[in-house]
Amino acid sequence: MCRRIAEKYITMDSFLEADLDSLSEVEGVGPVRAELILTEVAELQEVIERLLALGVGVAEPVTDSPAEGPFTGKRVCVTGSIANMNREEAQARVESLGGVFVSGVTSKTDILVCGDGGGGKRTKAESLGVSVMEASVFLAL
Repeated sequence: MCRRIAEKYITMDSFLEADLDSLSEVEGVGPVRAELILTEVAELQEVIERLLALGVGVAEPVTDSPAEGPFTGKRVCVTGSIANMNREEAQARVESLGGVFVSGVTSKTDILVCGDGGGGKRTKAESLGVSVMEASVFLAL
């Protein structure tokens, strides 16, 4: 989510000018989370301004072309335990295969990668008609 916000706003100035509607359009944010983000930013406004005045820089994101691969254009959720891979590594793997990593299963999710202990999300995915991929297949990609 943070990467998608950074990609949309590019600079800190443009992010600080974001409004509820604009922020809600970012994939994975939505109106409730956007309101929380804007409230937090407003509460931290003085600190942010002092840091910027002191010359603390904000790195602008590298906007490389998105990866192409078997998940290109797909929203992918990962659940359960996957051998030798933590959540951040799973996210990086999904993105390197062209997918957009999402944290929950909804009707908009295209693929659920399911490792050991991913029963609840698997049940939800199956009820929504979301494609389920076993962790072994994911690891082989």
